[in-house]
Amino acid sequence: MQTNSLVNEKINSLVLAVKSNDTASFLELLGHFSHTISALAHSFSLPRSELEDLCQEGRMALYRAAMSYDGKSAQFSTYAITCMTNAMISFAKKYKAQNLGKAYGVLPEDCEDEAYSARLSSAELDELLCRDGFAGLSEYERRVMSLKLAGYKVGEIAKKLEKETKSVENTLFRARQKLKKHIDG
Repeated sequence: MQTNSLVNEKINSLVLAVKSNDTASFLELLGHFSHTISALAHSFSLPRSELEDLCQEGRMALYRAAMSYDGKSAQFSTYAITCMTNAMISFAKKYKAQNLGKAYGVLPEDCEDEAYSARLSSAELDELLCRDGFAGLSEYERRVMSLKLAGYKVGEIAKKLEKETKSVENTLFRARQKLKKHIDG
């Protein structure tokens, strides 16, 4: 059995080779992380049909991690797992937001375009938030939530609404709590 330091040395040498466009080294690096990628993918509550796409997101994140790793802060394994997890979280959020839109009839059932929700009008998103009890949100909460669903970041929402970032963060928290209560209730 190899010690952790030998494994880390091997991984670091593979990362250097990947940076030099060595495909075989990336495949070997992928072999070291394939179980981790699979385990991460299975930790998300997505349908089986989405697992391969989620694993692909993990593989692409591993490649990007190898290309951007500077070796100065954390070990590569820690860095790579963080990058893969973040990529999978982003994929899961997009998937769930897209399916929420389909469930409420705002997105067409056959919609495969991830950017589609960004093209929805505020009126359509507000309608989504007002249906089936979502009217419990205040006008400001609905506006903030609709911008968030449209893909805006918190800072962008704050700028667009001419509010403080903290105000937007607090509003998103309150809105999520209300929506969670509605769903659980």
